[in-house]
Amino acid sequence: MIVNTDGAAAPSRATRSNKAAPSGRLRPALGGVRLYPLQSRTPFPRPFPRAVVRDLLGIVRVLYRAEASKVPVDRGRVEQLRQMGELYRLALEMGTKYEPDTMAGRAAVVKAERATTLLGEFVASSDELVVLAVAATAERMRRVR
Repeated sequence: MIVNTDGAAAPSRATRSNKAAPSGRLRPALGGVRLYPLQSRTPFPRPFPRAVVRDLLGIVRVLYRAEASKVPVDRGRVEQLRQMGELYRLALEMGTKYEPDTMAGRAAVVKAERATTLLGEFVASSDELVVLAVAATAERMRRVR
């Protein structure tokens, strides 16, 4: 039996109007909210975007160097960047090791998406970050020569 948030029993399967799962079964309500079947927009799993995640990891590393070179160092922002880098590193490792249509493959995409959300919020919160990132990268290039 499916129960609505007010404690009353929901209509029987035959009278409900929510969408049916591909097997013809209806998904039960959770807390009075109807749960519809999850359906992928693509009929097959997309390959893990290794190159994009690798590039984003590189951007996080540059931003980390820029933040670490500031005086005084904001340890909270440096830690945020470290966490983003760790998420991207794990996503890259898992996305390379496992097939896209596995639990670990899907977890790699979730980690990369989470890191990208954090990175977007981080960059949006700073005005001078681009200048510092370019300066830190230029300094690193000078040391390599």
